[in-house]
Order: sequence, then structure tokens, then C-alpha cells
Amino acid sequence: MGKTSSWQTLPCNECGRIVEKVGESATGVICSYCTMRKALAIDASIAKEHVPSIGPRGWHLRQVFVDVNLNVYHKGVEQPKLKGSLPVTKVKKAKAKTVAERIEAKRLREEKKQAKLIKLAKKREAAKNKKNKK
Repeated sequence: MGKTSSWQTLPCNECGRIVEKVGESATGVICSYCTMRKALAIDASIAKEHVPSIGPRGWHLRQVFVDVNLNVYHKGVEQPKLKGSLPVTKVKKAKAKTVAERIEAKRLREEKKQAKLIKLAKKREAAKNKKNKK
């Protein structure tokens, strides 16, 4: 392909938007917006469906996890030799906290932070006083 010294302006074949700096041998053009729209449409059609997880949250981080089919997983890696050798791992559902419980927990955290800061301020003041006495 040789260098072209002159350019032409053509309308997009899809939406009619003007596209500048098109080679003079071009007979049609598609603008960047239409190209992006087509690329996203193709990407969306290829996208994989969500596959439900084998176990609860963080199951792959456990030392040993056994699912309902008695498949044994060690740190998230299936161990086919151990299939059926261990009982199913019991999963405890986390109890949902009420709004009042969340607010109370936040208040306690803030009080702890304040107490820590007060203790640190007193410690610094004591050190400063000790230094001034010398």
C-alpha cells in the first residue's frame, strides 16, 4: 500500500456521520462510533453466562471443603482420589444484622478509636512534661 498524498471526506455507511481523512481509493467508510457499537455487540454476544459457584463464599480459601457431591477440595483444588472419603462440609449462614445492630457496632468502633487517641495524647503529654522537667 503506497502513501496517499490526498484525502477525501465520506459519510459513514451506517449512520451518515462525516468521516474525514479517508484515502482517495476508498469507496465507503464506517465511523468510529459505529465500529465501537458493533464491537460491543459482538463482545456482549460472546460473554459467558454466570456459572453458579460450587460452594459458599470463600470455599476455595479453606483448607478442606467437601461439596454435596462429596467432591473433596484442598485449598480450592479438587482431589479426585479423596472423593467420598470425608463428610459434607457444614456451612453456617451469616446472620443478617439489623440496622440498629450495624449502627451500634459503628458507634462502638468510633468509641474505641476515640479512646485510643485520648490515650495516645495523654502519653505524649506525659512525655512532653517529663522532657520539660529535665
